[in-house]
Amino acid sequence: MDKPRPCYPGYDGNVGDAVSMTGRHQVPIDHTGTATLASVFCVPPTLSAAVNISHGLPGPGRAALGGVMTDDGTATTCPLHLTFLPTTKNGGWDIGWLGLAFKGKTVGQGKVTMAVSGCANPTPPCGVCNYSGPVENVNVAP
Repeated sequence: MDKPRPCYPGYDGNVGDAVSMTGRHQVPIDHTGTATLASVFCVPPTLSAAVNISHGLPGPGRAALGGVMTDDGTATTCPLHLTFLPTTKNGGWDIGWLGLAFKGKTVGQGKVTMAVSGCANPTPPCGVCNYSGPVENVNVAP
């Protein structure tokens, strides 16, 4: 095989309905709310043909992780940072086409901080904002 198969065989430029993952969020109270982050992505092939064949790689990957989102905004300012702290080990991930790595478990308590900028409004309600990062976690004990 000269070239690895595509991650999504038959992909024609349009997102299909064969692979999906749904995220959710709660309306925040005092800049804190629960959320489930979700993603669909391509898992590339490894250098091992045996691993690629046994796991269906390259192939689609899905991940979901529940936790608490907090921002550092105030009643009069839009946030500069948003943190996500996974609080459950019930999140999951799936990789490849063959289902061998289906319903893998994720690790909780891995805090991630993102920078927030360019909000549509300079004061709340902030509207749509830009997120970048991850950035260094703030207020973390050494």
